[in-house]
Amino acid sequence: YCWLKTPTGQFVDSHKRSDVVAYRQLMFLPVWAELLLWTQIYGTDGNKCQAQPTTTHQVIVWNHDESTYYVNDCRGIQWLHNSETAVPYAKGEGALLMVADM
Repeated sequence: YCWLKTPTGQFVDSHKRSDVVAYRQLMFLPVWAELLLWTQIYGTDGNKCQAQPTTTHQVIVWNHDESTYYVNDCRGIQWLHNSETAVPYAKGEGALLMVADM
């Protein structure tokens, strides 16, 4: 056994489930594409990136950034046997703290 950084595999998420993929492709993305026709897009410098929408109504998209920290996220090293390798694991183990920046 050695005191090593925990090997991490890929996250196991449900975003590739057939019902989630179908919803995203058939519902969410077509609605989002429609909303973008009514949205004025601005660059990080504040200048318009595309022509003004031609509709009488505009959609304002409010984006925000968020991070989620789980109780066991910071445990980075532990005693490991030399034969241990990274394995896929699920997100969301234990209590969490969500930090959002608007």
